[in-house]
Amino acid sequence: MKKFVVTGATVFALATLALTVASSDALAVSKYCRTHRCGPVRPAGPAAPVVAPITAHGPDLIVLPDQVDLQVNPKGCDLNEELFSGTVGVKNIGDGRADRLIVEPIVSVWIPEMLDLKDDKLVPNSMAPKEIFSTDVHIGKGKIKTGRGLVGRRNVYVMVDPYNKIAETNEQNNLLVKQLVFNCK
Repeated sequence: MKKFVVTGATVFALATLALTVASSDALAVSKYCRTHRCGPVRPAGPAAPVVAPITAHGPDLIVLPDQVDLQVNPKGCDLNEELFSGTVGVKNIGDGRADRLIVEPIVSVWIPEMLDLKDDKLVPNSMAPKEIFSTDVHIGKGKIKTGRGLVGRRNVYVMVDPYNKIAETNEQNNLLVKQLVFNCK
């Protein structure tokens, strides 16, 4: 069995690994590295595998689950009422500033099967490391909601950087799924 030393931070390493070791060994290390965000991989000597965690630098935006409060409006099935509204908290857990273009939303909230029922927020323009911000969301006013299957429990997606305009150290932690119960027959 081959042993590996994993250090640094590049996707190139997994391609190099696949060319230099048996495919089953490469697959195991590749799966581990996807989960643990490893860097370049090279065959090791007789010692056990050594894995050095990546110290990635830059912004990393997340939706704060404990700061997402979405409430269904009991009158929300009416055309001129919001279906649901609330607040969404976002934090830059990275060590770099998150700058973005002013024309792209920083937060988006939507029901996956009904993309017309969504709210995109354009603020703020940037976020400093460890900065937290909160924004209000309002979904469904002026939209037809009856007869569209909005009955019972439904997933609602809350996503930070929905158009992937900010280069983050972890792009896999931008989505939070909440469940709300609707009754628009």
